[in-house]
Amino acid sequence: MFAAAHLAMARLLDNGVPPMTVVRALRRLDETCLELTRGQFADMQFETRDDVAVDEYIAMIQGKTAVLIALCAELGALIAQQDDQTIHHYAAFALHLGLAFQVRDDILGIWGQEDVIGKSAATDIVTRKKSLPVLFGLTQNPALRQLYAAPDAGDTFVAQAIALLDESGARAYAETQERHYTDTALKHLQAAGIHDQSAAPLYHLVRQLLGRIS
Repeated sequence: MFAAAHLAMARLLDNGVPPMTVVRALRRLDETCLELTRGQFADMQFETRDDVAVDEYIAMIQGKTAVLIALCAELGALIAQQDDQTIHHYAAFALHLGLAFQVRDDILGIWGQEDVIGKSAATDIVTRKKSLPVLFGLTQNPALRQLYAAPDAGDTFVAQAIALLDESGARAYAETQERHYTDTALKHLQAAGIHDQSAAPLYHLVRQLLGRIS
């Protein structure tokens, strides 16, 4: 897949894209691949750590998810020969969209309706996944920290954990973060300067990704 991506970039020359633009696009692809690798490594490392901070988690999901989405928008603007400021706004739009998408996924992973999201809403709790609501809750609630530290919390673990997360305001915190990233994404999309029908699919994408039922 890595080789196929590079070949696809190289074929841009056949479509009249200037050589320097192709080189820049290839460089951004490789830089993003390194960020993705770091993000994946951090995610794997977090599985064995008990001291993951919220800021570390945000950095991880940015590297694992958001930068890939950002690159897609950035390359589109770059290949379309937009100026650097416009390219920046498209990349920032997609980066924050990716962050908001991941936070929404974290919310659904705990409070989502199973028949809607297509998986057990308890999975993230059962596996003790260090998602954003959980990490925030752990910093706020000693009882939740004690529950998560227990090697075998029994059959009531999921219900107890969700109750303590609710008590800690973890869902409200995550939803506030999601809204912040969404609003920032939309601001950058507006700053990119497209106001005609060509912008409609991007605004629809925002509504589609972030309007998933909880």
